[in-house]
Amino acid sequence: MPAPTAPGPHGTSAGERVILGAIAIAGILAFAALLATAPAPAPQPVHWTRAIGGGLCFLSVAVAWTAGGVLRGPSKRWPFISEVLAAMWRRDRDAPATWGGFVGSLAANTLMLVGAGLFLLDAVWLTGDLQYAVVATSLALIGVVVRPLEDVAPRTAPIGAFVHPHFAALFYLCAVVLSFVERSQLGRIGQVLAALHIASSGSLIVLSVVASVLEYRWAKAMLPPSLGTRILLDTSPHSRARWVRRWQWPATIVVGLALALAAAGL
Repeated sequence: MPAPTAPGPHGTSAGERVILGAIAIAGILAFAALLATAPAPAPQPVHWTRAIGGGLCFLSVAVAWTAGGVLRGPSKRWPFISEVLAAMWRRDRDAPATWGGFVGSLAANTLMLVGAGLFLLDAVWLTGDLQYAVVATSLALIGVVVRPLEDVAPRTAPIGAFVHPHFAALFYLCAVVLSFVERSQLGRIGQVLAALHIASSGSLIVLSVVASVLEYRWAKAMLPPSLGTRILLDTSPHSRARWVRRWQWPATIVVGLALALAAAGL
């Protein structure tokens, strides 16, 4: 890994730009490789409960984007999706009684929780690895909602503050596994979206770990209780967490689309 040099005019050093570029290129190559090795299209029967659940989760992310105005603040930073979800619990400057605060956060939480519940309900009619992957993905997403992001200093965060970041990381990992399990049961559209989902979420996971190591150094970033998730507590507009926040939004939208359309038999 190149050693970061002095930051450039936008706060990102030349070495860091090389690292970011390498992650992006690896993601593109992974997407191409997944498409090239995709099995023959074989659409599964439609699972409407799971398709609607995935669609509601996709809609939740879209709602969260429109409801993040207060969190963006004067710096116009991109907040974490988790910040928008957590705003309704704070009832302070982060959550005025407007769409850009409490109301929008409540709507996003409701859509995500109902969507995750429907996703989980569909597991009743599944078997084998697919059932396990659907249950794990659903439970991780429910954990994201019911254990909101805490407003703490990332360098001195208590152990309990890492519960939400761990649920978030687990959700992305489980969703990637789910798309891998479903690859042989998808139509052509579903396979393209699954490949895009696996590549983009995989890149997001790698980026989160790399950003944590660069921001906090290896021991603080990787040893328990962090396990590579400390960067997910960092809401500063100028830290390397901004890379993760920007990548997270499109990657998570792709997750919702991929899982919903896969369940819809496309």
